[in-house]
Amino acid sequence: MLLLGLVLAVLLPSIGFGGFAAWQAVQGRQGAAEARLLDTAHSLALALDREIDRHFGIVRGLAAAEALDGPEPDLARFETQARRVVGAFGTSAVLLDAASLRPLVDTAVPPGGSLGAAALAEFRPAVETGSPVVTNFLVGVGGGSTAAAGVPVVRDGRVRFVLAVRLDPEVLRRLLVVQDLPTGFFASLTDGTGVVLARSDTLHAQRLGHPIPAENRIRLAAAPLGIYRAAAFDGVEQVFGFQRLGSGSGWTIVVAQSAATFDAAWRGPAVALGFGALLALALGCTFAALAARGVLGPVRRLEAHARALAESDGPLPSGSAAAIPPARVAELEALRLGFAAAETAIVGREERLRLEAERLDLALAAGAIVGTWDWDLPTDRFTVDERFAFYFGLEADRGRTGLSLEQVIATVHPDDLAGLRTAIAEVIGRGGAYAHQYRVRSRDGVFRWIEANGRVDLAPDGTPQRFPGVLLDLEPRRSLEAERDRSVALLRAFVAAVPGVVYAKDREGRMLVANEGVAALVGKPLDDILGRTDAEFLDDHDQAAAVARTDRRIMESGQAEQVEEAVSLPDGTPAVWLSTKAPFWDGVGNVVGLIGSSVDITARTRAEARLRESEARLRLASEAGEIGFFSCDLLTGTTYWSEAMYRLYGLDPLLAAPSMGLDGTHLDLVHTEDRASLRDQRATMRADTSSSHFAFEFRILRRDTGETRWIASRGEFVRDPAGCVVLVRGAQQDVTKRRADADRLRLMVHELNHRVKNTLATVQSIAVQSLRAVDPVVRRGLDARILALAAAHDVLTRDGWTGADLDEVVAGVLAPHGGQGDPRFRVSGAPLRLAPRVAVAISMALHELITNALKYGALSVPAGHVEIRWEVSHGPAARFLLTWTERGGPPVVSPARQGFGTRLIKRSLAHDLGGTTRIDFDLEGVTCKLEAPLAGIAAPEGVLPLPLVGQQEG
Repeated sequence: MLLLGLVLAVLLPSIGFGGFAAWQAVQGRQGAAEARLLDTAHSLALALDREIDRHFGIVRGLAAAEALDGPEPDLARFETQARRVVGAFGTSAVLLDAASLRPLVDTAVPPGGSLGAAALAEFRPAVETGSPVVTNFLVGVGGGSTAAAGVPVVRDGRVRFVLAVRLDPEVLRRLLVVQDLPTGFFASLTDGTGVVLARSDTLHAQRLGHPIPAENRIRLAAAPLGIYRAAAFDGVEQVFGFQRLGSGSGWTIVVAQSAATFDAAWRGPAVALGFGALLALALGCTFAALAARGVLGPVRRLEAHARALAESDGPLPSGSAAAIPPARVAELEALRLGFAAAETAIVGREERLRLEAERLDLALAAGAIVGTWDWDLPTDRFTVDERFAFYFGLEADRGRTGLSLEQVIATVHPDDLAGLRTAIAEVIGRGGAYAHQYRVRSRDGVFRWIEANGRVDLAPDGTPQRFPGVLLDLEPRRSLEAERDRSVALLRAFVAAVPGVVYAKDREGRMLVANEGVAALVGKPLDDILGRTDAEFLDDHDQAAAVARTDRRIMESGQAEQVEEAVSLPDGTPAVWLSTKAPFWDGVGNVVGLIGSSVDITARTRAEARLRESEARLRLASEAGEIGFFSCDLLTGTTYWSEAMYRLYGLDPLLAAPSMGLDGTHLDLVHTEDRASLRDQRATMRADTSSSHFAFEFRILRRDTGETRWIASRGEFVRDPAGCVVLVRGAQQDVTKRRADADRLRLMVHELNHRVKNTLATVQSIAVQSLRAVDPVVRRGLDARILALAAAHDVLTRDGWTGADLDEVVAGVLAPHGGQGDPRFRVSGAPLRLAPRVAVAISMALHELITNALKYGALSVPAGHVEIRWEVSHGPAARFLLTWTERGGPPVVSPARQGFGTRLIKRSLAHDLGGTTRIDFDLEGVTCKLEAPLAGIAAPEGVLPLPLVGQQEG
């Protein structure tokens, strides 16, 4: 009995202590399970707050739209912009009138659909407070049921509208699902009235929009976070861990685990420990004597290990219950194993907490969250994490132990401090959500832009209790915004600078981007074009429909095209545009629109039409005149002949065109007597870099008939920058008949000239015979006039009566009197070719003048001289002026009557020239001036004589 009592005295305390340690372990497992629920709820609350903040970011961006400015907002333009923006985020937006809270724009309703007249009173706080608001569950909004995040739209210092985006329950459900809840858990999101907004399990659709049980609503309203037991919708008891969201007005995330599963985590070990303790006691009593020594050692080891375990605040102490030597007493061994199981559970919990902390850090990093804080308002105790401490230049240890508000905001930029204090005071006074941007000096001394987002929790009596929140680093966002602004400015500058018409459209054909060229084409400002289709801004609906069909074809085919489109100018003038269009792809390979540019080619199309018409006329003229065209690329050796060229040479058009190069095969077709001369002249003209045009006449031997034909060849040399000929092109024509006609005409002219000379000689002989008894002076005058007429005739004869040069006519008149080398004659004037009749008339007039000067005027004395000068005034009414001036002779006396010479000059000459003649008998000398239109004086301009190759004309 003494041994039993001793053993019991030793064993019972050990069993009691072991039971206490086991109970502590069980309590620890229960606490771990509760902490697991709360940690999961906290992580989900942060994720949901970020999602709501994302929706607030969308709606704030839309609220700044220029379309809502001014006394008459452009709601249609705003709706187009809103549909494009919220559509990209997979949600919808509604714009409410601030006074009536009735919808003005709802992107969930098809364009043109009825918006309904019911007021959405849930958004009244946004109008009254001017602050963002998250609504409770709304039934039947935009064709469905949802909640919404809204902000007041302030213009000119007052709230004009409320703009909200819908929080899709399905999006919220997916956000809960992706958090990877532990097996057997489910999460539920409720609004401020306890209505279910989303669930993570398969009951989401069934429970959506239904209130949770009244008991649960009371529990959720009592505190911002906690643990409680209650029945769920199906009556099954659950253990709930919950935390209220910072963004929603009373929104709460609840994480549930069945009570049976929750209790099984600690009841099993407790029952096992109790049974083990009783068994140990029974065995101890039975084997007291044998187990005395084996009991004391294990009990002491377990006691020491349990005490170390209970006193540890951090990681488990070195060693483990599993490393303790097994006890020979089953109860003590069970106790040792219980210690090991408890340690394993604690290690597992710590690992899960570590992983959840890592996931939280990743979520914070992904969401640009750079720190968190929790401010206990009654005690003014501010606790912050390490990243918050860095951004505010604080010591991390002091941030964990607690700081006052003044210590925290000591590093805020002085220019932002007053605004921060006002914002903090305002949110503490009203409670609820808080957001404010300001600059703060970090630990590295650099001021950074941050945004603080949090909420103030109020007690039931309205007293502020707690102010938790997170920090957002705005520097990346501001950098992106600055880069975006630069990119937008660059895009606008690029689009404005690009000539012509440049544009981009969405898949429905609405104009997204356009430059001023589009506005000029349409004749409307860009504000009336952007966001609209061609059918809406083009006046010609048929043209708009044709453009739309082309755009749809390109977007559906995914292939770029270049097309000609008819779009009239604003004044109705028809115009043709060359448009280059290509599909516009998004980042995943989907065609989301079209980009294009258009150039007005109306002038070009008209020129092409005129060119085609000109080519047709040229072809007809070529065929009618049997003119052949050729070109020869001397770099490639490529030669082109038209069909008429083949006909000229009697060649088969199917044969390759003979080369027109310097020693090309074309020379084989040239008459042997002209071949060398043609080649030499070609070589000479090609070597002369100043020569660009050529004109040859040569003979050929037709290949089909063998007959000799004369060919006239005219064209040009095309030279490179170095002056080398790279291309020869021109036209050729058979001129055999023309040359034959010219030969016959020349023969006739020569015969006529011969007969005219004979006639003049006969006239002269008759005059001599008839006037034998007349005054010799009269006879010599008539003889001289006939000789002058013959001299003028000789000048004309030399040029085939095509005209005569004025200086040659003057030289012929002066030749019998010493010529132009005689110092008594001073002749000056520009080269001028006279018509045949004018040459004869001027020759006769000069003869009369020189005869009178020899008799009575300046040439009658050695000191006298005569100046013959002519000039041409160019312009629209070009004139010819010839002046005869006598100086140095005897004093002039005006004749009492006009002689034959004077009458010849004044009447006949003026008549033949179509001008005026004036003779002045000045004292110092006679002056005669002849003035006439140049058109009646000059010989007609014709084709310059061609250099003849081969046989010359006789």
